[in-house]
Amino acid sequence: MDRIIREMTLILITLLAITMLIMSYFLGKRTRDLAEAQSLVSSLNAEIIQWKDRDSLNHSKIEVIETQRVQDFINLKSKDTEIQKLQTVVKQYQDKLKNSGNSVTNFGTYTIVDKIIKIDTVASDCSWNFEDSDKWITTVIDAKAVPNSDMMDVSINYKIRNEYSVIIGSESQGLFKKSKPFVEVINYNPYSETSTLRTYQVSNYQKPKRFSLSIQAGYGGLIDLYHKQIGYGFYIGIGGSFNLINF
Repeated sequence: MDRIIREMTLILITLLAITMLIMSYFLGKRTRDLAEAQSLVSSLNAEIIQWKDRDSLNHSKIEVIETQRVQDFINLKSKDTEIQKLQTVVKQYQDKLKNSGNSVTNFGTYTIVDKIIKIDTVASDCSWNFEDSDKWITTVIDAKAVPNSDMMDVSINYKIRNEYSVIIGSESQGLFKKSKPFVEVINYNPYSETSTLRTYQVSNYQKPKRFSLSIQAGYGGLIDLYHKQIGYGFYIGIGGSFNLINF
């Protein structure tokens, strides 16, 4: 009778442990999905932050949009024009975005040219040329009078050189909180500023390996197949396992 009670107790404990592990697995998955959804909402509503550093270089930064599956981002319904543009590029390169950390960045810039030009006007048949150049902007202006008219033909040509650094990283959000990914663009042309900026990145979440081979030790139910007995005790050995939960 005692043997039957021990066997039934062991079976019940085993079933209870398996049930708890399965519930914990699905609860953990739901928690991860909820965390990703909250992060996604935050990044979709993020606004670009801009500032100048002590060297007068223009910086722009915004939160990175992340999902574990690329198709989830492509399927998003958004009214944001910049996000729609990003979705188009992500869809185009979807087959190359298979690994965590793979990303696509879209950004737009504008350049402000502010120059004062002094012109000495002479006869109606006058013509003149103006050229000005620095490291970033070359300006060429040609003008000539239109015969028998008070008008002039003016040709203006700008050659603008831009250089950028694009940084994709993560910022700590405090103890026990997940870091938040960001993208930052630095404009080295002092006349240029970033007007739009968006980045999509495949989440760095890695699916845990389920099967493993390891040295095992502990206390629990023991099954003696030779004598067909079940008991309790300490054990040590080498064995394989299927992991439901990873810490």
